[in-house]
Amino acid sequence: MEEQLMLAIKRSSLRSIVNCYIKGVNANAVIDPTNGENPLHLAVRTNLATVQAVLLLFANEQMLTGRNNNGDQPLQLAGSYSSRIRKCIQLFIEIHCKKDKEDSDDEGENEEEKLQNNNDERTKPPILLSLDGGGIKGV
Repeated sequence: MEEQLMLAIKRSSLRSIVNCYIKGVNANAVIDPTNGENPLHLAVRTNLATVQAVLLLFANEQMLTGRNNNGDQPLQLAGSYSSRIRKCIQLFIEIHCKKDKEDSDDEGENEEEKLQNNNDERTKPPILLSLDGGGIKGV
């Protein structure tokens, strides 16, 4: 499944990318063996906003800040392709890093609060993509 995701991104096949996520691909386990790039690195290189948007919707901190064999993060690659994707990646990094910081600040809470927070996490709705020709909308 992971190889299918890499191939779909390289071919800029939005339908195949979405299908991989529907089937439960673990994008964090996807690393291109030739250059150490993760799916977001590859999406930046496509320079296609739709492919980049889908990958960002599913990205986590590991994917946002991962480095390839040259030591570049997706944010650094984005600077040479598009300022718009660079700004989007910066925003997602700020959001994910802030959330992770808040999570580490919650370490002092009692067991009952931790259980409640875990239950809240499980009841969050899945990401919904609308690909109806009017663009991509992530909810």
